[in-house]
Amino acid sequence: MAPDRVSTQASSRTLGIMTRSLPFPGVASPGTLPSARFALHLQGVADAVVGPWFTYWRIPMLSLTLLALAGSLTAVPADTTYNKVTLPSTVEVAGQSLVLNGVALRKKSIFKVYVAGLYLPAKSNDPDAVLADDTHRQLVMQFLRNVGADKMCEAWDEALEKNTPDASEELKAQFVTLCGYMEDIEKEQQFVFTYVAGTGTEVKVAGVVKGTIKGKDFADALFKAWIGPNPGPGTGFRDDLMGIKN
Repeated sequence: MAPDRVSTQASSRTLGIMTRSLPFPGVASPGTLPSARFALHLQGVADAVVGPWFTYWRIPMLSLTLLALAGSLTAVPADTTYNKVTLPSTVEVAGQSLVLNGVALRKKSIFKVYVAGLYLPAKSNDPDAVLADDTHRQLVMQFLRNVGADKMCEAWDEALEKNTPDASEELKAQFVTLCGYMEDIEKEQQFVFTYVAGTGTEVKVAGVVKGTIKGKDFADALFKAWIGPNPGPGTGFRDDLMGIKN
C-alpha cells in the first residue's frame, strides 16, 4: 500500500474515532460530510455548548465594568432649596468654583424677609477665618417680600456701627456709596455681593451690576453684617450660614 494512502486511511480512522468520542449528540461522521461542512458542523456544536457559558461570564463582567465606571464619576452636589428658594450648589467667581457653605432665613418679627446663601472656596464653620482669608466669597440674598431701599440703607448703617465701630472715614464713605446702589427690591429679586480677592466687591441689584467697591476692608465690614460678631439678622442666622448645627 502506498504511504500516502496509508496516511489518509489512518487519518480518517483517527478522525472517526475522535468524532465518535465527542460528547456532543448529532455530530455527523466526517465520511458523510465534506471537510468544510464538517468543520462548520463542529463549530455549531461548540457554539451551542460554549455560548451559554460565555453569556454567563459576560453579564457579571459587564456589571463590574458599569460599577467601575460609576465609581469613577464625580457626584455633582444637588442644588439647595430652602423656604422655596433654590440656590445652586456652586458658583464661579473669577475662574474659581465656590461652594455653598450654608443658607439662612432672615425674619423680621413674624415676617420672612429673605433667604441668604454664602459661597466660599471651601466649606468652613469659622467666620473669623473666613473674614481673615483674602479669598473670593459671595453672598446671595433672595427676597421673599418687597423691601424699600431706605430700609436696606438703615441695615447697612447698623451693621457698620455694631461690627466695625472704629470704621475709618474712607470705609464710612464706601458704605454711603453702597447705599447709593440700593433700589426698592421686589419679591423673588436678588442682591448679590461678590468679593474678588485683590479687586473689590461687586454689587448686583436685581440682576444689574451697580459697581465695584474696592478693598478687603470694605468686603470684611460688609460680610460682618451677616457673619460678624453682631450680625443684624442674629447669631442663629450667622450659624446657619456657617453650617453650625445648634
